[in-house]
Amino acid sequence: MELNDKKFAVLVDADNISHRKIKDILDEIANYGTPTIKRIYGDFTNPKFAAWKEGDKSANVALDDSEEIVQKLLLAEFGRRMQGTVRTCVKEKTKFYEQNKNGLNAAIAKLRGIYRDVPDYQEMLSQVEGIEKDDKNKLCTEIVRNVNPDQIKKMIEQEMLEEYGMRVVLPWSDSQLYKQTYRAYITELKYFVKKLEDHSRKVQEGGEGNGRKL
Repeated sequence: MELNDKKFAVLVDADNISHRKIKDILDEIANYGTPTIKRIYGDFTNPKFAAWKEGDKSANVALDDSEEIVQKLLLAEFGRRMQGTVRTCVKEKTKFYEQNKNGLNAAIAKLRGIYRDVPDYQEMLSQVEGIEKDDKNKLCTEIVRNVNPDQIKKMIEQEMLEEYGMRVVLPWSDSQLYKQTYRAYITELKYFVKKLEDHSRKVQEGGEGNGRKL
């Protein structure tokens, strides 16, 4: 094998080297062969790594691999924040859910069925509003209106942009965003109902005072 036919994997620890050095490193490696795999490692959710994401424009260095790593980290962080935001939405409606606890299990079961059958949030909302059109207590409608996937997406994207100086690129369609969000939402609702039932049972058994909050 000729020297220039050799292929190299270049693994860079971004914690211990400046992005300005990458051109010199790749130029040196080019004297011995071709850097076919390039990986840059670091916590790219940390703003100090923003220069790696931007790359050294004068060096015209392709950092596709580091971009992929950045986006994977950002996507994971987006998922965590989405879960946390949905949980907060449920907590903020605690009083409403407590007031409607007798119908909550049935409402969640109904929403689970609709969730499986419809492709997006607007269709879900439309179906729920149609079903409860003549109902005095529009429990399902209120539950669905409480969590709008697109609004949550925009809020988290803005938070992450301000915090990290980077924009997360979601690989999800509107339908996938709806499915991801409402899977988390229904899980949180079921968990909340379980806590509510456990609390009620303990109160009935005399294990807790009536004034204790969930």
